[in-house]
Amino acid sequence: MPREKKSLFSMKLPRGTPGHAAIMAAAGGYVVYMAYQMVQNTLSGNSTMSLTTTYIVGGLMALGGLAVIGYGVLIWISWNRKTKQDDNE
Repeated sequence: MPREKKSLFSMKLPRGTPGHAAIMAAAGGYVVYMAYQMVQNTLSGNSTMSLTTTYIVGGLMALGGLAVIGYGVLIWISWNRKTKQDDNE
């Protein structure tokens, strides 16, 4: 029976692992960075977006990014507790 070829995008990272937590935290950090860059460009005059809109959208992006970072931290904490429990048994 021939092996089925898997593409890079069809491979799934196991959930609840440190790798999954790191990817989530990195993605959240990038969203926070994009929000910072958007606000910075508007304040320096390099954008035509209004200041109010920039603060609203940038704030929402930053909150979303921080939530994703927090989720990544929670994944890591739960994995760490689970491995400590397994070691104690």
